Amino acid sequence: MSTVLLVDDEQANLDVLEEYIKGRHDDWMVLRADTVASAGDSLAENSIDVVVTDLVLGDSPDDQGGMEVLQLAKSSDPRTIVIIVTAFENKLKRYKAYELGAFDCIAKTLLGREAIEEIAVKVEAGVHWRQVARFCDPRIQEQFSKDPSELELSERPVAIVFWDIRQFSKLCKSLNRSPNLVSGFLREYLEMVESVVVSEGGMIDKFIGDGAMALFGAFQNSPDNGTTDCAQAVKSALRIRDKFQGIKEKWMHEFQLAVSEEVDCDLGCGIHSSMVLVGIAGTKTRDQFTALGHGVNLAQRFESQAGKEDRGSILITQPVKERVSDVFLLEKESPISDARNIQGNHPAFSVKGIR
Repeated sequence: MSTVLLVDDEQANLDVLEEYIKGRHDDWMVLRADTVASAGDSLAENSIDVVVTDLVLGDSPDDQGGMEVLQLAKSSDPRTIVIIVTAFENKLKRYKAYELGAFDCIAKTLLGREAIEEIAVKVEAGVHWRQVARFCDPRIQEQFSKDPSELELSERPVAIVFWDIRQFSKLCKSLNRSPNLVSGFLREYLEMVESVVVSEGGMIDKFIGDGAMALFGAFQNSPDNGTTDCAQAVKSALRIRDKFQGIKEKWMHEFQLAVSEEVDCDLGCGIHSSMVLVGIAGTKTRDQFTALGHGVNLAQRFESQAGKEDRGSILITQPVKERVSDVFLLEKESPISDARNIQGNHPAFSVKGIR
């Protein structure tokens, strides 16, 4: 369901716009605000797809309230689509609005049918682009608008993290007559992973079925040789492990109501810090922001060994251990020497908690 926020200090305008948009899309949620402050509250409390704001709002003394709403929306989520509407075109700083990320600026003298239809069409286009924007991290869009060259493939130090649900295939087979249960469980788990990773400063590189890959330090040069990136990666892994248990308990109850056989699953995680290629890779028709190199492969191999042979569920490599051992409780595990396509013996350490 899409969510649209209408911002105008004229209640009659809000009534007309809401009625017209709901008439075309009765499954959309339409929220209203009549000041910059109330718009900010709505943006903070809700996930907004499109904002339609009047330029001149009563609580903005310089007649630039719509620009303030634009900046609030973009600071809340750079992917939010913002359309500015005004009857005072001479007051509209159109180029500045576009620099700040406005999707469109519409001049209107009266909110007649033609103007309402134009706004509605732009809102529909905005919702479409907002849905497309969900396929990449908002910081990629933000950096692309500032300086696309910064997204070119280049070598930089990052912390790479992989997660994977153990026994997920067996779980799916047991619940083959209840696919909605599996998809509901998977959706809640992946939403939790993304939320934790982003809150700790990382980005989701990709979801891989029931697994996920994340990067920490992909958008900035580490001032402390990757120590902060590794600490954020390990902290996110601990939080995800703890939150996963709550999600698991909730859904295991639902699973046992659907099948008579015993079902179970767990989570494995691998973390490595390395110089890798980070940036946009792709073809003439499709691009992807990702990380490439031996370090990525090693992180995935550590994830594949987490929880096996009595090892802990969160395994880190020696470079990560050297950066975080004074912050986290670690335990030395048997080295990993059987990782596919990875030569040599690699010391492994499990993360037990925070010191």
